[in-house]
Amino acid sequence: SQKQIAKALSNHPKNSEIVQSLRRYKTVALILVAVRSEKPTRFYIWKYLTQLSQIHAPLNGNDLKEMGYKPGPQFKEMLDALLYATLDQTLTTKKEAEQWLLNRD
Repeated sequence: SQKQIAKALSNHPKNSEIVQSLRRYKTVALILVAVRSEKPTRFYIWKYLTQLSQIHAPLNGNDLKEMGYKPGPQFKEMLDALLYATLDQTLTTKKEAEQWLLNRD
């Protein structure tokens, strides 16, 4: 997994790409990989652990229900898309997130 992580983080990834690459790993595993990795990989792992993993999308499942969306498999896709847009600073407010979702339909 250390090689997979290093490869995923090798091309100056966007914040959303860092999260997509690292969110499936446990914190302990990421710390071990960071300690054994080159500086760029270590930087992105620490950024994930200390900053990016703490960021949440401006909307949650309850907000989606209030907007008229039916719960289902698409909820996770929508919430992930909202999170990634937030991580990459495309969205910063709840209002922007609502408008963004409406424009996607």
